[in-house]
Amino acid sequence: MPRSFKLYNRFSPKIEELRVVPQTPGVVVVLSNYLQDLPVPLRTATFNYYKSSPILYIGTTNNLRARLKDHLQLTAQNSTLRKSLGTLLSLDRTYVTRRTYQFTSEHESQLNAWIYDNLYFLYLPTEDFESEELDLLNTFNPPMNLRIRDNPVNAEFRAYLTEMRK
Repeated sequence: MPRSFKLYNRFSPKIEELRVVPQTPGVVVVLSNYLQDLPVPLRTATFNYYKSSPILYIGTTNNLRARLKDHLQLTAQNSTLRKSLGTLLSLDRTYVTRRTYQFTSEHESQLNAWIYDNLYFLYLPTEDFESEELDLLNTFNPPMNLRIRDNPVNAEFRAYLTEMRK
């Protein structure tokens, strides 16, 4: 079980360019700079912290750089993190299909700016990303990971977010 993020690299989209992130498999941890800057509904969740930053979400990928690009620059259709944040920020949706949506072009741009101003990422290049993610999810129980169903902490918030995203 990880006790620290000592082996993780930090990526701040406000400071660095995406090209510093490798195109390798790994784990991504999403953190907020400050709790008070989060959307009001998200502030009701219970957080674990890394250096006073709330841990929001943990995910895995086969390509760290491409996944961060999904979160930072594309649309909610490509990123569950964007979909959740845009929903919590009450952004206007446009439906791509009957069941899939993104936010309006203007609101996707607002979401980009919000993410750049308020979030940073820790990442660990590793081939064993599934095991690492499982350890992190069990240790930190981030509220925006909707597939955590067996932990009662944040269950109410996850149910709320799941319903709002429909």
